[in-house]
Amino acid sequence: MSWVSRSAGVRQLVDSGKLPGETVDNGPLRLPQEAVHQERNRRRRTARSPLNRAPAGPPPAGPVEVDVEDLVERAVRAMLPLMLEPARRAEQAAHDAYLEERALRMAAEARAGELQVRAELAEQRLRERETPSESHPPPTEVRPERRWWRRSGS
Repeated sequence: MSWVSRSAGVRQLVDSGKLPGETVDNGPLRLPQEAVHQERNRRRRTARSPLNRAPAGPPPAGPVEVDVEDLVERAVRAMLPLMLEPARRAEQAAHDAYLEERALRMAAEARAGELQVRAELAEQRLRERETPSESHPPPTEVRPERRWWRRSGS
């Protein structure tokens, strides 16, 4: 025999006589282990039996008319968002990539415009240096370059 704590299900089985057992001093129940296993196996067999299941509802009185087109339409409407979700995600990813590429292209075009202006200014300065102007006469004497860290006398 084994000791079992007080639980409502086991207590009901003992009280109804389905399980042999005894209560010791208003405490735990004392049950034969074999009886517990037999009851558990009996419940497992009856739970799996198709005859044990309750019918879903009253049986139909006669032939049932079913609108197949309506059922198909409902099923398609229910599944349509699930079927379109991958396409929506792909479209969103493509759109995000387009926006990113567009931003990069616009930044590159702006940088190219800036470089073009700088190149034109550099060309203009070069042309000004090549053509002698009256305000800036050419230097007559070229002095050797003196390093800043050397003394002036050396």
